[in-house]
Amino acid sequence: MAKPPNLYLDGKNYPDTLVRLELQVVSPPIFYITDREPEREDGRITGYGTDRNSCRT
Repeated sequence: MAKPPNLYLDGKNYPDTLVRLELQVVSPPIFYITDREPEREDGRITGYGTDRNSCRT
C-alpha cells in the first residue's frame, strides 16, 4: 500500500468524521469525465484529443 500524502501523515487533517463510514474504503469508485473529442482506432477509443466534443447531454 502506498504511503499517505504528507498532508495526512499525522492524521489530524483527514476529515473522517465528514465522510460516511460506507464511503471510507480502500478502493473508491473513480469516474473519468471529459468533454474532449475521443480518438478512435479500429472503432475503439484509444485516447482523447485536444478538440472539444460537440455532443452535450
